[in-house]
Amino acid sequence: QVGATESGNNWLGYIMHHVPAPALAVQPTVELAKRFSRQRIDPLLEETPALRDRVAPARARDSGNTMLSKEFPGGILVLTGANSATGLASRPIKVLLADEVDRYPGSAGTEGDPLSLAQKRQTTFWDKKTVMVSTPVIKGHSRIETEYNQSTREEWNVPCPECGHYQPFVWANLIFDPDDLQKEIVYKCERCGCVANEYRWKQQS
Repeated sequence: QVGATESGNNWLGYIMHHVPAPALAVQPTVELAKRFSRQRIDPLLEETPALRDRVAPARARDSGNTMLSKEFPGGILVLTGANSATGLASRPIKVLLADEVDRYPGSAGTEGDPLSLAQKRQTTFWDKKTVMVSTPVIKGHSRIETEYNQSTREEWNVPCPECGHYQPFVWANLIFDPDDLQKEIVYKCERCGCVANEYRWKQQS
């Protein structure tokens, strides 16, 4: 668990609040999409004041908010499963969140690759955006591995608070005592060896 799905949820929240558009969130199955709606999207909408005021409660009559559809001013979020050809082909979308893509079936019924079906819904938008996240499964047979290898493979870099060298955070340079987590946790620069705490590193980013 590295927070990729939660980052995707935050992105959907940003879409609803700041740049409303038709959006589609795809889980491996319709059942998982329903669970995702109950456990992740509904709490996001209920506990975020800026979103709570934009999406009516599902229990309200004619609210436009159902388990698999969340309407908001200027857009709609549809949730579906990669096993549902109907859900994947239902409407034009601008933004697509494809979650756990390594667990998608090879075909949505008899309609073909589910990710391709979803992306075809974006053709009318010149500024479309797709976010794919997944826990990789079998090396050499992983969709997310293929997508990553075809990408720019860029990593978020943060400058050292001492020498200014930009670097990605790596686990090996995190210094802490696993037996006493009350002790300060620090990070070491890969170039100059400077050791600084979280606050100093964050001041640079």
